[in-house]
Amino acid sequence: MMIKANQLRTTLALSILLGALLPSILIGSFLLKQISEQDQQAVTQTLYLKANNIAQNIQYQVRQLLLDLQSLAQVNDVVLTPTSAIFGFHSNQLISEVLQQNSWASAIYIVDLEGQIIEGAPLQAEILDLRVHYAAIQRLNQQVKAGSKEALIEVYQDSEFAQLVTGIDDIDSDSGLLFMQPLLQKNLNAIQDSQQVGALVVFVPMQSIWREAASRISQQGSLELFHSQRLLFKGSKGEPPKRRFYIDVDLDLSQMAEPLSLSLSAQSRSLWGLLVERQSNVVIVLLVVFVLVAVIALAMTRRIIEPLEHLSRLVSNYSEGRYDTKVPSLAYDEFNQVGGLLKSMAAKVISDQEQLEQRVAERTQELEQANHTLQHTLAKLNDTQLELVEKEKMAALGGLVAGMAHELNTPLGVGITAASQLISNYQSIGQQLKDGSLARSELEAMLDQGIEGGQLLESSLQRSAALVNTFKALAGSDIDSSLQRLNLKTWLEQQLQMFLQPFTDLHVQLSVSGSNPSMLVNQRALELVLSCLIDNSIQHGFASHAYPHVKVDIDANQEMVEINYQDNGSGVSNEDINLIFNPFYTTGRSSGNVGLGLNQVYNLVHQHLLGSVETFNAEPQGLGFTIRLPRENGQHHAA
Repeated sequence: MMIKANQLRTTLALSILLGALLPSILIGSFLLKQISEQDQQAVTQTLYLKANNIAQNIQYQVRQLLLDLQSLAQVNDVVLTPTSAIFGFHSNQLISEVLQQNSWASAIYIVDLEGQIIEGAPLQAEILDLRVHYAAIQRLNQQVKAGSKEALIEVYQDSEFAQLVTGIDDIDSDSGLLFMQPLLQKNLNAIQDSQQVGALVVFVPMQSIWREAASRISQQGSLELFHSQRLLFKGSKGEPPKRRFYIDVDLDLSQMAEPLSLSLSAQSRSLWGLLVERQSNVVIVLLVVFVLVAVIALAMTRRIIEPLEHLSRLVSNYSEGRYDTKVPSLAYDEFNQVGGLLKSMAAKVISDQEQLEQRVAERTQELEQANHTLQHTLAKLNDTQLELVEKEKMAALGGLVAGMAHELNTPLGVGITAASQLISNYQSIGQQLKDGSLARSELEAMLDQGIEGGQLLESSLQRSAALVNTFKALAGSDIDSSLQRLNLKTWLEQQLQMFLQPFTDLHVQLSVSGSNPSMLVNQRALELVLSCLIDNSIQHGFASHAYPHVKVDIDANQEMVEINYQDNGSGVSNEDINLIFNPFYTTGRSSGNVGLGLNQVYNLVHQHLLGSVETFNAEPQGLGFTIRLPRENGQHHAA
């Protein structure tokens, strides 16, 4: 197969030549790896020696302090101090000398068997309360009773003592080592040769350990101390490095039940730093290889990029709508094939665009027709809606008039009957007077019937007038529309007590709870609403109730006020509760009730108070009403 210079495979064949550079790169990588491993070994060895040196120094300081404590525990004045205060002054001098000789220790105490401080140094350390270390001192006492007279070392954690220790190199730790050496007094007359009378207690804070170890740690190094895998403190120099080596070393302290271990870390040098420092010749070789590869890559890239740039300009022209742009002759056959495909795609786009424009024109015409039809339908819907609203108004008006006519029919019928009877009686009296046949007893009987008929006529007319007035009140046209500002809870409680005053014989219990918001409201309309609710509870709810109770709760936010009115009366059935606001609906028609009170409540709340009202069956019994009103009447409507 012949290889042509203008084919992409020729360029790819040239890239194979770059494979010759691979051995050089592999050798360079191997050398770099060896350098890195040698440096890691050197850093690890150095870090290990430093860690061992720090551990040995800590162990030496511990042993030295233990020897000083053992020597101090042999002094009679120190041993006798827990049992006799006269030796305290000399003992304090001795422990102060030990404290000065051991720079690690921050405080040293002579304590009795209960952990009470007898003597302490320095002086300000005597204010420390050792009760937090009582358990450790008791463990020392148990160890002595078991026959061991050795010192005991434990890890302490005491925030109060930490406040007495100045922070060193930003080390903030309330932990440290607690050294405890038993004080044994010889017993000449007892079976045992000695008995414990107290102990020497020494505090070595973690800050002191860091102070001793800091001088042996390199820059950007850190030291961590662990006790039973629990971190006691961590100290570091400089900014923590991103790459670090760690070495862990255990401390040989036989006086501790659980071992201490330290972890030392140091910065790991970067590979580039190692090359510059130790193997500059390898860097030069790699740079030469890099430059050679870069030159070859640039040449190959330019040979490939040039036809790609032509194709990119062609695609850009097509994207801007210039589909008449000619496809240039490119360096590779493969790119020429891509150019031919782009040209075919441009022709397809032109054809599709023409078809799309034609479809858009057709769809636009269809949308215009649909829009015209929709507008016509919408107009018909509006007309239908108005017609339905008018029909609904007429139906409501018809129902209201029919109910009113039904209520008026009875008293008017009774009045007509009474008037007819009166006319008939008076005509009979007149005729008998003419005939001279009217007896006194008949006259008196007819007069009595006339009085009864007049009273019946008056009662019927008064009931008719009351119905007319009630019907007129439904419109609320005669209600004063002025607004007053009031504190709702205070005002409402006063009004309810006033409305219940005529019914003191019922012993109605009233409770008003909730907030006391200030609101701007039509006071007269709200009075009528409360009056209707009280009348409804008295007439319907408490008709046969021994312990009537009216409960009102008020809840308010920045815009709305909610009044929950509830009685414990007989309530309303679930089937009738949705009809309760309808005009002329009543459960007490036999008692002469008309059924317009709650309908008036509905109209007053919606029309004059600009709110809403709902009803619900209360638990365990009774009827409740929820009234929502705007706090500023006329500015917000209830949702």
